[in-house]
Amino acid sequence: MKRLLTCSLLLCVAGCGSSVARLEELGARVVRDEQNHVTILNLARTAVRDADLVQLRTLQHLRELSLTETGITDVGLAHVKAVPDLSALYLVGTPISSRGLASLSNMQLDQLQIPAAAQTDRGLGYYLTAVKRPRALDLRQWRISDAGLEQLSGMELERLEISETIQTDLGLKHYLAAIQSPEVLSLYRWRISDAGLRHLKGLKHLRQLQLPDQITDAGLVHLKEVPVLQSLHLVRQQITDAGLVHLKGLTNLRELYLGGKRSTITDAGIGHLMGLAKLTRLWLDGTQVTDAGVVALREALPGCEIVK
Repeated sequence: MKRLLTCSLLLCVAGCGSSVARLEELGARVVRDEQNHVTILNLARTAVRDADLVQLRTLQHLRELSLTETGITDVGLAHVKAVPDLSALYLVGTPISSRGLASLSNMQLDQLQIPAAAQTDRGLGYYLTAVKRPRALDLRQWRISDAGLEQLSGMELERLEISETIQTDLGLKHYLAAIQSPEVLSLYRWRISDAGLRHLKGLKHLRQLQLPDQITDAGLVHLKEVPVLQSLHLVRQQITDAGLVHLKGLTNLRELYLGGKRSTITDAGIGHLMGLAKLTRLWLDGTQVTDAGVVALREALPGCEIVK
């Protein structure tokens, strides 16, 4: 029995050695551990073919595999599943499709880099099934839709970067559902409408908010759903005196930035701010507020620095 086990082990080692040798003939760079196990296999920019990857089944200690800029297709990628403890896989520059990523399901990879062609809504779904639960995602180069972001719902990401093409009302809804409740939110470059601000409802920890230029008085109605706000940037927005009435309920505000070159805000508008007792800084540069209006504000808010 002992002799049989020894023979089996020798056959396994011999098989592994011959597999690695064949891959090295193709230009593979190999890193081994102290026990001579192959732990890193770099096949980047080699002539490796789909059929060659059948050799991976003998590399049970492999942790990192690079197929960058090779001709490996969906067919070859299926062989990667035979490596149980793989933690890093690099596929950039390959013809692998988003559908091909399905073969990586449940692999629990720490790192996965995929080709541009697979960076789609469908590809994102397969990507998420192949990796360990991520804490951050950078999707700025991905070609995903607003609806594609919905796949991230409930993930409580610490950081999420998305492309400008999906920074829309629907995109904001799914973005907020994917991240941890934010304390700071900059929507300055987002293409959201007034109606899109309804998605801010329920953000219990939001302290600082910057809104894009296109927001009008109608959008400010939704800010009542975020009473914990402490800093609000409305510079350059199309806000009028009438819109400022919607800020009266934001009693935790400490900093408020209004105005801009086209601002029409006057003394009448800032009258709505006189009850914001916690304000420590108010920016009115570019508004139509008069010196008399500033004096009245300072009397109502003696602890507030007013910049005009």
